[in-house]
Amino acid sequence: MPAPALKLLDPDDFPLVYLDATDWRPAHGRALIDDLETLIEHGQPFVLIIQNSAGGNQKRTEDDKARMLWFKANSPRLAACCRGIFTVLTDPTQQPKAEKQTAGLSAAMGLRFQVFADAEEAETQAWRALDRA
Repeated sequence: MPAPALKLLDPDDFPLVYLDATDWRPAHGRALIDDLETLIEHGQPFVLIIQNSAGGNQKRTEDDKARMLWFKANSPRLAACCRGIFTVLTDPTQQPKAEKQTAGLSAAMGLRFQVFADAEEAETQAWRALDRA
């Protein structure tokens, strides 16, 4: 099955789907939700890999709250096909905080959130998560 057409996420290596957070803006939140809805409707297992993340140091906005409410309301639907949301965070000083946050998100939402120091390890673990699907 071909990769779905998405607005913000890069599905070129589907079932690995990428978000380059370098130029993340609050207005991207709606496009992210739309893309996740499209992936849910697509019905095929995938892993979302977030690259160039700010590690949670950005100021929280109303858009962030709306996105988190969507995740909470839709986590069972998302978990049916999303095998993980992996963040590549190359700044080692941000890793402990991010790992603590992802552990809380995983427990609260029933989704696998994980932080990696490099993209290669994130991709290796993504393929492992998909093999267990």
